[in-house]
Amino acid sequence: MRLFYFLLLISVCFSCGQSGEEKNTTVVVSAPEEVNPSVTKNLSEKLSAAQLLVVSGDSLLCSENLKSFYKKNNYTAIWSNDGIFDHRFFVLQNIIRHARTYGLYPKDYHSQKIDSLSKDVIDSLLTGFDVNKIAAIELLATDAFFVLANHLHHGRVKIDSMITRVWTPEKLPVNTDSFLLAAYSNNTIRQSLEMMEPKFEQYFLLKRELKEYIAEHKNEHWREMPDIEKDTAAYLVAVKKRMIEMGFYDSTATISDSLKLSKALVKFQRKCRLTTDGKVGKEMIKALSYTIEKRIRQIELNIERWRVEPPPTEKRYTWVNLPGFNLRVSEDDTLVLESRIICGDYKHPTPLLISKILNILVYPYWNVPYKIASKEILPRIKWDTNYLRKQKFDVLDWTGKVVDYRKINWKKYSEKTLPYKFRQNIGEDNSLGVMKFNFYNKYDVYIHDTNAPKLFGREVRAMSHGCMRLDKYFEFASFLIRDDSLHYRPDSLNAYIERQEQKKINLIKPLLLYVKYFSCEVINNKLLLYQDIYNKDEEMEKLLYN
Repeated sequence: MRLFYFLLLISVCFSCGQSGEEKNTTVVVSAPEEVNPSVTKNLSEKLSAAQLLVVSGDSLLCSENLKSFYKKNNYTAIWSNDGIFDHRFFVLQNIIRHARTYGLYPKDYHSQKIDSLSKDVIDSLLTGFDVNKIAAIELLATDAFFVLANHLHHGRVKIDSMITRVWTPEKLPVNTDSFLLAAYSNNTIRQSLEMMEPKFEQYFLLKRELKEYIAEHKNEHWREMPDIEKDTAAYLVAVKKRMIEMGFYDSTATISDSLKLSKALVKFQRKCRLTTDGKVGKEMIKALSYTIEKRIRQIELNIERWRVEPPPTEKRYTWVNLPGFNLRVSEDDTLVLESRIICGDYKHPTPLLISKILNILVYPYWNVPYKIASKEILPRIKWDTNYLRKQKFDVLDWTGKVVDYRKINWKKYSEKTLPYKFRQNIGEDNSLGVMKFNFYNKYDVYIHDTNAPKLFGREVRAMSHGCMRLDKYFEFASFLIRDDSLHYRPDSLNAYIERQEQKKINLIKPLLLYVKYFSCEVINNKLLLYQDIYNKDEEMEKLLYN
């Protein structure tokens, strides 16, 4: 044995149970050429003995992947050689440290442990090489690489519920062992990881905006707002300070202080796409609860959504984004139609779904859902029986037969005992307007026109019972029947509307429909931040950041 080689064993090596966590073990060698064999021995013992791996207190998600990779490579370390870290290790370490530029969180990739252990190893190079720490860094770094690849590829949450974190390494489109070896051999650690990212334009635009937002606000701090219910005066003082901090309050203007504040609030409301009334209402209070960190998280959450979002499978499709209150039609990667929508309110949220628009109904009846009939219409009838006549409702029994509403004693029925159905007659006063777009779904929702088009002028348009009201319904219908020139001329829709003729139009090319939830997006190179109308950001934030 070489004279300058010594082995210091402070305690017994590894635990023999279900966990591969070391117990206060330190193995130090002084000769560089002895480091690799010792690290290999350490890795072999740890990976062979444990079913679940815990390194320096951090659980490793990729236990099976790690065992497979190192067994195939004879338990040889890749991130260091003779106790000296390879430059590719520092590339990976830098990626982990700046994981937030990908909308991810450094702590999920052992950032603190890798930084701390590598600093210890580097600082002690003059006195020897701590084999246990080098082996620990090896496992932590490889686990971080595999976890990063998985998170970049398909995200961290389960798409159908958004209430559980998910770990599915088998979803990677590559063999993990060869993937890491190729990335290492070709010196393409960063490029290989970024190959796993989704190929959506919005994903990359949001990544760019995230980086710029973090840089722009790195020296800013928005203090948390006081409780308005406990101290309204203190809250209003804090509102003014926030408007000053954000650059919306013009202290040089020669107007009253209250008017300056109102103008500042309007600027804030426009930026946050709120109702622009210059007042502190429910919308403002929720928006003002956001700090810089919370806004950063909002962008990160939507980057995450693009990772778990299944891509459109056809060249023609309709994309509805509920928080943005918009509908877009794309064809061959070109935006051919964009329209405002009204969606469900907080109590009646429009469901997220994927379906196909199958037909158009010109001049539809509105068959009122039982819940609306019993909870909303029945109380109005009890107050004023003529409500049915004014709103042009027919009353139907449960066989579908129209009955005389004047001969019914409405006061004897309750929300749970109503034996009738309501159907609103066709016409421009019908709540569905003059067109209804049907698609299969289990929620009984649809897209339709409205008899209250002025509501499209509002900024916040979550106000329906779950269906989507469409501003440019006529342009949308024209696009849907465009390819059916055999049956419909360009002026066919106008003819039906003018004659007030009820007509069902089956589409020869059903259009794929996506109804999704993204609380921010980039339009015309501008970051748009929307309200979290259904608190889905809030739920997802608790899941990912707790």
